[in-house]
Amino acid sequence: FFEKYVRTICERYKHKVKYWLTFNEVDSIIRHPYTTGGLIEDRFPGKNFEEVCYQAMHHQFVASALATKICHEIIPDSQVGCMITKLTYYPYSCKPEDVLETQKRMRSIYAYSDTQVFGEYPSTLLSYYKNHNIHIVKQPGDDEVMKQYPVDFVSFSYYMSSCVAADETGLDVTPGNTILAVKNPHLETSEWGWQIDPVGLRISLVDLYDRYRKPLFVV
Repeated sequence: FFEKYVRTICERYKHKVKYWLTFNEVDSIIRHPYTTGGLIEDRFPGKNFEEVCYQAMHHQFVASALATKICHEIIPDSQVGCMITKLTYYPYSCKPEDVLETQKRMRSIYAYSDTQVFGEYPSTLLSYYKNHNIHIVKQPGDDEVMKQYPVDFVSFSYYMSSCVAADETGLDVTPGNTILAVKNPHLETSEWGWQIDPVGLRISLVDLYDRYRKPLFVV
């Protein structure tokens, strides 16, 4: 169904649109599976619902790769990109434990764009699957399709930044868009709980470009 949809819109808009995104905030299916993927836990009795969500995301990765293939065939000079929720974290302190925890958090954020840029699952995500007994069912050819048709650019949303501490005991926590995180004492907080951080946008752009060396879109 998704392939048919992609072919239809590419044929319809091939003379007007050159830049395409496949799935908005592809990683968000893990945080809010119903609003992003239409997944309802009660519909999967007896199953590991986290595994259900990651399985659905695998289908999105494959569908995105196929969309890239189709779009390039129909619109030869087109570019297709992924889109992630760019959550930016700082260590709460210079304690090595806080820095390490921040590094772990950021690697988990990048896992989804890593998959679409490099065309394969990063070791961090594969290790998470193994450690949490998550088994992804792949169809023949899935890995080849993902590897052969990676995205041309990386796009992302950016709302705020947050802090990470190995031990959050006694620290202030502030709500954000869809997450709770340690409050940054150096940033103002909106009435909604967001810590607006324009410098964090610059940091995000530099980090993303250093990691992927591909064009970036703030979307």
